[in-house]
Amino acid sequence: MATPEQTIRNPTTGETITFLLTAAETQGTLLRFEDRLPANHPGVPAHLHRDQEETFTVLAGEFHVTVNGAAKTLTVGESISVPAGVAHSFQTTPQVGVTLLVELRPALDYELFFETLAAPAVQKRSLPLQIALLTQELHLGFYLAGLPQRVQDVLFAALALLARWLGYRTKY
Repeated sequence: MATPEQTIRNPTTGETITFLLTAAETQGTLLRFEDRLPANHPGVPAHLHRDQEETFTVLAGEFHVTVNGAAKTLTVGESISVPAGVAHSFQTTPQVGVTLLVELRPALDYELFFETLAAPAVQKRSLPLQIALLTQELHLGFYLAGLPQRVQDVLFAALALLARWLGYRTKY
């Protein structure tokens, strides 16, 4: 369980997350964290959160985000909120990293999601299998854009089954 001011670092991506407000502190209504992404971070593919709004505020650097197909570059002080169900992706440039204030409403189990992905044991494993397992077991409502959700439900369930068989866990 995440605690306020706890910092985790993902050695694979170089991402550093510092939890500011946890789900426990907000009765699950909000997760707030500082997210530092290095220059040339590949970001995440276009995805959506079925039941969750995500807000990004740039604290330092530049943030390249695409929401519903519209690309934007945000600079210090600028924010964007992505409503539940809306496809979005982001990345940094080769020259400039970014520090963001991120808010997820409701929090769901994203603290455990981020902690697990940053765990040293996960670095030697298949990221797609780990994400499939987390998506299934934590009920995150996370979907890739462009592929029907029912197809992903079946695909993620099969991948999660394989992950469990191979010894993957939700928490390390």
